[in-house]
Amino acid sequence: MKNWLYLIAFAILLSTQACQNSKHYTKLAQKQEAAGLNKEASESYYTALWKKRANIDAQIGMKKTGQTVLNGMLSEFSQKSSFGNKRDAVYTFISVREYQAKIKGVGVELQIPDFYLGDFEKAKKSYLTELYEQGTKLLEDNKFTDAETNFNEIGRLDPNFKDAGDLKD
Repeated sequence: MKNWLYLIAFAILLSTQACQNSKHYTKLAQKQEAAGLNKEASESYYTALWKKRANIDAQIGMKKTGQTVLNGMLSEFSQKSSFGNKRDAVYTFISVREYQAKIKGVGVELQIPDFYLGDFEKAKKSYLTELYEQGTKLLEDNKFTDAETNFNEIGRLDPNFKDAGDLKD
């Protein structure tokens, strides 16, 4: 009986959420932005634009808060890169690109300064080299499953890195 009540409450909540229009999410985002909740505001602007791309207020707000969120992610990438945490730096930058692509999907272009791309390539190359060296060492030690894990990760990040594809096989 209790499960049915939860299902009914969830269905009502879901139907209420679906009825909200783009303007509602834009107003919500503006309130969130005014309160300094940029990440939440960017999600609300995103929802508003997903519902109606022609919403100019949502486009303007998404450009502003989206760029602020992206800049925060880039700052996090720089921090991780500077403190030598290569793996976290690489995956943080991948998240930056995914966020940029997500926002582009609703028609708003966010900018990544070129120097971050260079920093990412350096961090990625360093991390891939580290993985490669660990993988070859694992192969020498006959730890094939662990080596395969390393070479699979290399393949996801850069399928053409050295002979990692051949070593994986």
